[in-house]
Amino acid sequence: MNTLFVISYVVLWVLVVVLVGAVFALYHHFGQMYMTSPEGRVAHGPEEGSLFPALDTKDLDGEVVTLPAQDRPFIAVFASTGCTLCGALRSVLRKFAAEHPDVLVVVICDGHPRAVREWAGDLASAVRVIPDPRGRIAARYEIGLTPFSVAVSHDGRVRSRGIVNGLDGLELAAHEAANQLTVLSAPTEERSTSR
Repeated sequence: MNTLFVISYVVLWVLVVVLVGAVFALYHHFGQMYMTSPEGRVAHGPEEGSLFPALDTKDLDGEVVTLPAQDRPFIAVFASTGCTLCGALRSVLRKFAAEHPDVLVVVICDGHPRAVREWAGDLASAVRVIPDPRGRIAARYEIGLTPFSVAVSHDGRVRSRGIVNGLDGLELAAHEAANQLTVLSAPTEERSTSR
């Protein structure tokens, strides 16, 4: 009788541990779904239409990076050295920078400068990579998830923001920023007739 009691007790605790793991997995899954939903994205990053808060810092090569970039649209991608999706995005960022030389691409990567340099590899030759020790820059812009992009038009206004997981997301963000550049630079008569 005691043996059956011990076996059932062990089985019960194994089931409790499995259920607790399942609850945490579901919590994480639904949390990620919320963050990628329109409601979740609104809670992160500078508000669309607002001026991008100024940033003046140094990249991995020690060169000064000043944002917003003067009269040039840019995309700031917030990443982390511990983020698997961010690592997969490096080749996409290189390709995007090569195809869009008119758009400045800045990657703000959470981590110690040495870890960020290892993480970036040859990406630093294609885009500006800024180390963000302790996530202070991301916290300043109220961004708590990665990879997250903020597209800013030439006038320094935020045009789009959200999770970016591939080339399509970057293309869309660049289109948003560049489209504003085209609309804002069009003559007044053309803008009034196009409405």
